Amino acid sequence: MIITCPECDTRFVVPSTVFKDGGRKVSCAACKHQWFQEDPSKQNAADEEISMDDIVREGAKKEEPQKGAGDNSRFLTVILSDFKQGALVIITAFIVVVAVYFAFQKMMGSPLLVGQGLAFDEVIIERDGNSITASGTIVNAMSDQRGVPNIIVTQMMADNIAGDSMIIEPEKEVLESGETLTFSITIDDVDPSVPNIKFGFDIDDQGD
Repeated sequence: MIITCPECDTRFVVPSTVFKDGGRKVSCAACKHQWFQEDPSKQNAADEEISMDDIVREGAKKEEPQKGAGDNSRFLTVILSDFKQGALVIITAFIVVVAVYFAFQKMMGSPLLVGQGLAFDEVIIERDGNSITASGTIVNAMSDQRGVPNIIVTQMMADNIAGDSMIIEPEKEVLESGETLTFSITIDDVDPSVPNIKFGFDIDDQGD
């Protein structure tokens, strides 16, 4: 068996039969310290018995439920669960509101813009004596539908001075995005001094 010097912690291997009488006085060969060494086997048995008792008591303590900590943990779990559910409800409600708003906007549509975004394209002007014939296309170049106002045709005098004008009603009132509308007009009895005519939209009159 092994014994340890209590003074210098030097360990020695000695026969167990030396301590059968309950113990004896020993001397450390390293530091010369002397002490009474009890039978280590009895001491170990006592230590083992105490250790087992301690283990049983410690196990019983661990098995006892910690009521306070458990209650707090469950309370926090409930709060976090309620918070997550509440946040999910708020986010869902927000998404629904936004979806309804955009659906309503799509259903109602934006106010129709008259004339804005429309353009004249491929206009051809031909003159035959005192008559001028003009034809072309009106194009909606915007991404949404546009209202088509009346067309103003103005005779342009020398030095780009505006002369007589006339109003033409379009064949369609609304053009979808990218849609075109052809038109053609003939003006008779045009003054020979009129070299050209000009096209435009009567937006102000349409707004009234």
